[in-house]
Amino acid sequence: MPPRVYVETSVVSYLAARPTSDLVTDARQRLTHAWWAARRSAFELVAAQPVLDEAGAGDPGAAARRLAYLAGLPLLAMLAVGLVVSVLQAVTQVQEPTLAFLPKLVAMALVLLLSGPAIGGSMRAYADALLGRIVSAGGMP
Repeated sequence: MPPRVYVETSVVSYLAARPTSDLVTDARQRLTHAWWAARRSAFELVAAQPVLDEAGAGDPGAAARRLAYLAGLPLLAMLAVGLVVSVLQAVTQVQEPTLAFLPKLVAMALVLLLSGPAIGGSMRAYADALLGRIVSAGGMP
């Protein structure tokens, strides 16, 4: 199992940001892009719900880009539920596989229920902006 790394908001912000003329910020963006391309696959990346909330705020286009980087990451809530279930299984010595699966499924459903409207709103705003640009460029009548 690969080592687990917590991804915080500044990582996805550097990944999704436009190029800048500030040398320090540009260096951080380049390092973040290089690490993401070369080393990301060596780790299991996780993010918490507040990271999703913060990444989804602000400019709709930038928020959609930030959320796209976070889309495939398992949430920290799943990690917490798994840890609690594992401890309970160790204490009670009940090793039923569905006991570990069902609480994670419920936790993921709750997280999606709570974060779904924000993520959907960001995606819709991004799609509206993108289609608006296509129309203004003369792509559709």
